[in-house]
Amino acid sequence: MKPLDWHKKRNASGMPAVAELVLNVIHNEGPLTVMDAMGSSHSKRIASMTTIHGGLKWLREFSYIKIQTDKEDSRTKMCQLTAKGTKYLEVV
Repeated sequence: MKPLDWHKKRNASGMPAVAELVLNVIHNEGPLTVMDAMGSSHSKRIASMTTIHGGLKWLREFSYIKIQTDKEDSRTKMCQLTAKGTKYLEVV
């Protein structure tokens, strides 16, 4: 792949730009709660909380992340990368 052709792979996956940025935040900062993923310092620079929530929904729908309920507090949901999400980040 030529150095300037990296965007072609990204467009081929159909992943929205915001979803890709949120995926990178979750990867870099480790498993996060949904609220932490939307309110982290990196996420605040990406987009509004509503837009980030849409990116999280897209990532979950297409199995790039999984949302698990915290064992200690059932109101807390944790975002974790799946194998598909990890593989995507390795290729990019």
